[in-house]
Amino acid sequence: MNREQVLELIRETSLFKWFKKTYFQTNIKDYNQNILDNLEVNKYIKELLLNDKPTMISRIGSTELRILENYYSHKTYSEHNKHTIEISSGVFPTDDQTLDKFAKLNFDRISNIDLLGIWFNPFEDVVANEFCSSSKLTILRNLEPYFSDNPWSYYLKDKKVLVIHPFISSIALQYSKREKLFKNQNVLPKFELIQYKPIQSFAGMATDELEYKSWFDALNKMEKDIEKIDFDVAIIAAGAYGLPLASFIKDIGKKAIHLGGATQMLFGVYGKRWENHLDFKDIINENWIKPLNDEKPKTANLLGKSSYW
Repeated sequence: MNREQVLELIRETSLFKWFKKTYFQTNIKDYNQNILDNLEVNKYIKELLLNDKPTMISRIGSTELRILENYYSHKTYSEHNKHTIEISSGVFPTDDQTLDKFAKLNFDRISNIDLLGIWFNPFEDVVANEFCSSSKLTILRNLEPYFSDNPWSYYLKDKKVLVIHPFISSIALQYSKREKLFKNQNVLPKFELIQYKPIQSFAGMATDELEYKSWFDALNKMEKDIEKIDFDVAIIAAGAYGLPLASFIKDIGKKAIHLGGATQMLFGVYGKRWENHLDFKDIINENWIKPLNDEKPKTANLLGKSSYW
């Protein structure tokens, strides 16, 4: 019996199902808002895409949350948190002044969120309750449209879709054969694909390769670039830049869906994180690829042991 079969067996046990149900019920109580289920959230995102109002759909990374919690609680930033926010999320430098400024900016931009994907990380409930209390919530997984029979992504059809993601070549290649990627053809409809490669400062790349003095300089450069692009909806995966960019896009009158790491999966590009994941055993097929070799940085192993590659 291989690892996948063992996990499948565990997952089907009544004890595991009870634990999962109890875990979610216990943690959901910490959030003041109602939490939309998969059907409800796909319908809601459909409505957001079809109306003419600016929109921000987002998530908050775990490393970012640790910095926000430290700032909110007036705690000293630990060396561990400084290390992970730089290596995993790309924030630099990591002196106290920069991290304070980072936290303030994020708290401000979080208030722009219309729909927040939650995954029950520490301090996430405080952020949701105090800084975006009027936002709707859903379990983070529900933002991934390929898990729905009626995916919100169908309503990208005929729009100008800006994909902000490092894997621009891999995504372009896969989109050219979009009809072969999903059984449900509504997951990835025909639209005008526009791409923008975000500045990458994670996994030590900030000090080795970047021309920018700080994370804020890099963010400002991307905001100026994006403002010049003609698009209707942006789908974003850009480390710690993702949430602030999504808020900026809403502020300039457009729609932003900050999916984070799952963005590559929408285009049939998978990494180690997903290849043996039971939820994807019926989704990933022979037409999917791993990111092209020239889109794998030399320090990729520092980022979750190359989990995106």
